[in-house]
Amino acid sequence: MVNYLIRLYMICCVYLMSFFLVGIIRKNNLSCYGLSIYSNVVRLIIYIVVNEMENAILIPTYSEHFHHNVNFLESINEFCDEDGIPNVFFVTSTAEEANNLTTLIEGLSSKVKENTFIFDVEENFNNYKECIEKNRLDMDSPCYFFNGRSGIVNLKKLAGLEQVFLKGFMNVVVLDSEVLVFKKSNLLRCIEKNIEDDIYRYSFAAHNHELMTKIQYDSIRSVVWSFDNRSDFSHSYGWYENLCIYNKDKFFSFLNFFSDRCLDGYNIVVSLAYQLKSSAFEWISYMAYRLYVLEEKFDFVCVDTCVMSNYKGPIIMNPQNENLYQYMTGNEKIDSDFLSSFNPPWVPYTENINTRKILEDYLPDSCCLMFHVDRQHPGVNNPQPEVIIEKESNIPTEEPSKESIENAQGLVKVNMIKNFKELIKRIIN
Repeated sequence: MVNYLIRLYMICCVYLMSFFLVGIIRKNNLSCYGLSIYSNVVRLIIYIVVNEMENAILIPTYSEHFHHNVNFLESINEFCDEDGIPNVFFVTSTAEEANNLTTLIEGLSSKVKENTFIFDVEENFNNYKECIEKNRLDMDSPCYFFNGRSGIVNLKKLAGLEQVFLKGFMNVVVLDSEVLVFKKSNLLRCIEKNIEDDIYRYSFAAHNHELMTKIQYDSIRSVVWSFDNRSDFSHSYGWYENLCIYNKDKFFSFLNFFSDRCLDGYNIVVSLAYQLKSSAFEWISYMAYRLYVLEEKFDFVCVDTCVMSNYKGPIIMNPQNENLYQYMTGNEKIDSDFLSSFNPPWVPYTENINTRKILEDYLPDSCCLMFHVDRQHPGVNNPQPEVIIEKESNIPTEEPSKESIENAQGLVKVNMIKNFKELIKRIIN
């Protein structure tokens, strides 16, 4: 009751302040642009007070992805009630990009515009490019991976997170631009549920992919020099299996951990973006920090065992969530059991009407997002024949057993040995 009265008092203060400032703006004939800026500030303050500054979404973007950003906001407008819309922040590299995106969303409904904010990190972006040019001889530099594109994304995420957290939010979910809401849902509650669960989902099979192995190892060794490469975290991959969630206190602790490595003339965000090893993903490094430095205990879920519990066939040596639809049969009973066991926090994009119907009916309420809307995911457009798959009695259907995890690890080892033999043959021949 006390908290409610305090919040009510603060809202009244904000409204009184709004009348006072509007009077000043009109008296001094300030521009409509100034009035617009003021309006944005006031509604952000009101929103934050009402929602106790809890959770937000951050999306790094650039001009070629603006249409995805607009589509995402339109999907929120279509599928989310007003009380289920979180604050959405878009971060761009330059002020020009931020202005262009602002113009694009002007035509959207007030329902989503009221919770959407756009800012740029141009100063950090320019400093980062300068830093990269000065250190091109460092083979661990981000400029050696995808021509530096991932390093720029890391920078925008880190700089964007810093700004959003400084506004007072406690948790931030970072999403890629190529995402949308695909079913009726309370997006705010979906985010809250994933934050509350604090689960790290991983796949041993995905780690078999050499690119993902490099990403995982570079992300970890950006934080610690020595680690057990046989542990579940280091010997697996979890990028597609999780939403990238950050906590305010842990994020600033993460930044502070790198403060003694800060480069002369550059702030900590620019320094960290540069010092993450060439193919590192900042969220995996953040999770490595939580695990190896803070020594946190959070729930681990092996998604390989979820697949093996409900699918009779070879497991795919790639991220399991990205290949989700290759495991679906078209049989509603089998697919619903599979989805219930797999329980993903989000799913890859599909336009397949039958698949969407099953997803909407059997996925938990906390899963309402589709990722990679710009890609054709394996199995999505292929015919899905009805197949009856008998479950073996010794395969668990609920809690993953030690044996099932060992089976998943064994499959990875067998495949690695096979690849190694083929490599030796090529060398000999």
